[in-house]
Amino acid sequence: MAVSLSAATTERHPCTPAPPQYAELAQRVFAVTPDADGEILFRAYEFTTIRHRGQRRASGDAYASHPIEVAGILADLRLDTASIVTGLLHDTV
Repeated sequence: MAVSLSAATTERHPCTPAPPQYAELAQRVFAVTPDADGEILFRAYEFTTIRHRGQRRASGDAYASHPIEVAGILADLRLDTASIVTGLLHDTV
């Protein structure tokens, strides 16, 4: 089933705080890439968490923790937004 980024995301009220895992990732990304596209980063994060909802790793952790950590590593390597988003989305297909 093909799902587009826009179809899988929902509008978030501007006063709603970002999820803690996203806030940590965004902090890592913007610390090294201040001009990163925050909108696409959040949409990719949201898409990843939706696609992996209910899935668990063998350790019991939420499956989405893996692509989120991959994205963080790519940010630490100072890669561009597209590469970081690719890290977030790499297990969603």
